Amino acid sequence: MSRRLASFLIAVLTFAPLATSAQTPAQGGSVLWLIPPAGRLELDRVVNGALSASDYFGPDETYLDVWELEGRAGTTVTIELKSSDFDAMLFVVAPGLVETLMDDDGAGRCDARITLRVLEDGAIRVAATLTESRTTGLYTLLATTNPAPPSSVTCGGPDPDVFARLPVAGQVNVGGAPVQSGLDNADPLLDNGAYAEVWELSGSAGETLRIRMESAALDAYLYLMGPGINGVLVDDDSGGDLDAEIVVTLTAAGTFRVIASTAGGESMGAYRLSVSRQEGLAAR
Repeated sequence: MSRRLASFLIAVLTFAPLATSAQTPAQGGSVLWLIPPAGRLELDRVVNGALSASDYFGPDETYLDVWELEGRAGTTVTIELKSSDFDAMLFVVAPGLVETLMDDDGAGRCDARITLRVLEDGAIRVAATLTESRTTGLYTLLATTNPAPPSSVTCGGPDPDVFARLPVAGQVNVGGAPVQSGLDNADPLLDNGAYAEVWELSGSAGETLRIRMESAALDAYLYLMGPGINGVLVDDDSGGDLDAEIVVTLTAAGTFRVIASTAGGESMGAYRLSVSRQEGLAAR
């Protein structure tokens, strides 16, 4: 989300005190205090909801649901909004807060997360919304005092769970003969619409490897995941020209997945994949 759009949304949802509203906190007002809540949140209980054309329609042309949570002063609460249908966005107002709290991707993936210290007893208003105009879909909403760590997957970034489910095309060996293969419409498609092949690689802790994908037919794109790697390593053109290269020092031994793909959508063509052991070379 751009800062301009974020600033606009905050301006819409936060404004001068509303003397006519009995629900308006003494320190200021927000339109969230005026929208009838869709229901109540209880700690550690997941709520299933849906944004639809029948929901409140904001000036930025996004739908939103407002939920109410009873807050107790001194507690710290984390609120998470998750959806596989849209890029989630959260707004929170609470007694004692001068400003509206906002988050886009704080839970990882394209999910939203806000952690707040409750300053005063009273109702907290939580707005479940999204970043795309006139978009609908299902979501889950959770308020908890004992949150799990956020996902390390970035919004729109590679998802290790997706890569873990892809079929394996074969094995690539450190220092062995390069793999000669190609991407075509018989290969699985990634979420970004690119074809991909998965090659398994056995590695040892402490060794530095150079993984190269070279092609004269397509813009090579490499992914690497496995033990000791946080999320997925990605490279496009570090190999020079349109070739991809990942240099990594392994922190754990095990079987890794090298995903050979392309940056050019449904591009197809031959490629060469090789893995070599490097001495005295820093990972990048």
